[in-house]
Amino acid sequence: MPWPLWIYSASALFGEISIEVKVHGPVAAKVLFAFLTLTWLYFLLKGVRWVWVATVGASILGFVLDLITGSLTWHGIAMGLIGLVLLLLPVTRRYFSSHAAAAAPSGLGRDMS
Repeated sequence: MPWPLWIYSASALFGEISIEVKVHGPVAAKVLFAFLTLTWLYFLLKGVRWVWVATVGASILGFVLDLITGSLTWHGIAMGLIGLVLLLLPVTRRYFSSHAAAAAPSGLGRDMS
């Protein structure tokens, strides 16, 4: 498992804990949010490619929406860009492409050249 993925997961977990501490609301919603975040990170660390693609897509989409609405802060920009860079580093991309190739039946996910 690549080190950038561990760093991304730790920062996402830290962000989730920060939200849980700051937000006041129903306990069930807080537990569900924590469960969904931990489940998402579990599958991301296991190398599920579609989870990685969805995470990258959501990061880009969130950044664009924040840019359009003007709700960007320096902290949000920094954390968003750092997270995106960690997800797109070559070592992380290789990790997810190797899992996709290993899961493809009879060599369908491999380069045949």
